[in-house]
This record gives sequence, C-alpha cells and structure tokens, in this order.
Amino acid sequence: MADDQGAGNRAPTDQPDSPSPTELNEFSERLTKVQTARAKKEAPVPSPNHGAALRLGSDFIAGILMGGLLGWGIDRSFGTTPWGLIGFLALGFVVGTRLAIRSAKEINEAAASSDGTEE
Repeated sequence: MADDQGAGNRAPTDQPDSPSPTELNEFSERLTKVQTARAKKEAPVPSPNHGAALRLGSDFIAGILMGGLLGWGIDRSFGTTPWGLIGFLALGFVVGTRLAIRSAKEINEAAASSDGTEE
C-alpha cells in the first residue's frame, strides 16, 4: 500500500512515458507529410480519354433518343402505333452509330496530330 501512495493522483502529463508537446507537433507534421505523399501516390490519375468516351456514348445515346422521340411523336399524331417508334428507333440507332464513328475519327485525328504522327 505504501508503494501506491499518490499513484492515482498523477495527471497524465506527469507520466514519464508521455511525449512533450514539441514531440507531438513534430510527429503530427511527419504524419501529415506521409499521409499526403501516400494520398498523391494512390490517387487515380484521370485519363484524358474519359472525355472522349463520354462524347462517344452521348452521341450514340442522343441518336437513339431523338429517333425514339420522333417515332413516338409520329405514332401519337398519325395513330400508327408502334410502327413509327420501331422505325425511328432503328433509324436513331443508325444515326447514333454514324455519329459515334465520326466522333471517334475526329478524336483519333486530334490525337495523331498532337503526337506529331500523321496516318
């Protein structure tokens, strides 16, 4: 019991193992540097082709949607359900495909000219 006198009354900063505020600040700075370096290393690098993929997809979908809307409108106007929708969806698919192919050619030409190679 004599050894335990005052042991319960110690503040956490009085313990011999606790680091000083200066050591804590230095550790915090080092930890921040390591975390920042790790975050930069692990961060995904955005590909320049994401925009091209978005353009190709949106061109294709736009053709199909416009064909579908035109076909639906014709069906509603002339009472030809579902033939206008079917026909214009097919036409929209063809137009969307042609738009996507044209966009792909433009993207390839732009990439070739920026690389300095001519095909």
